[in-house]
Amino acid sequence: MKCDICGWREAKVVVYLIGGGELKNKLFLCPACSQEVSISRVAAPGSYKSPPSTRFFPLKKEGRKRCSFCQWEWEDFLKGGVVGCSHCYSSYSKEMQSWLSKNQLGMHHRGKIPINWQRQKKIQNAIFRLGRDLENAIEQENYEKAGHLKKVMEKLRSQLK
Repeated sequence: MKCDICGWREAKVVVYLIGGGELKNKLFLCPACSQEVSISRVAAPGSYKSPPSTRFFPLKKEGRKRCSFCQWEWEDFLKGGVVGCSHCYSSYSKEMQSWLSKNQLGMHHRGKIPINWQRQKKIQNAIFRLGRDLENAIEQENYEKAGHLKKVMEKLRSQLK
């Protein structure tokens, strides 16, 4: 049987993946791969499927910074675009801030705005501005302009409903 990681050497090591007290899967590794990786389960308790979700992390090599929890390297993130675990965010916070500032518009994800919500927000902002203009027109005793602004505001309010 071939190694599940490299796929070309003969597997001589068997790792039993156990979840909930029962055997969920077996992992067959060659001697070289068994010494170069640690195995971390990535599945919520009670959500074990066959085969369980498993990630492989290279073991620590000297001189490189790694996550203290899963041994994931920063270069692994740069290659694959994902981190090994939630602890990687604190381990690589400086690197991520630098990378995000170079590769994205900002440091915080703002998400997408639904089209209808965006339209309503624009109308609400327009009503607010017209309300200020209406107050200014009344203070200046420009009642013709104030009447026009009031009609425009009513039309916009009807669009919100």
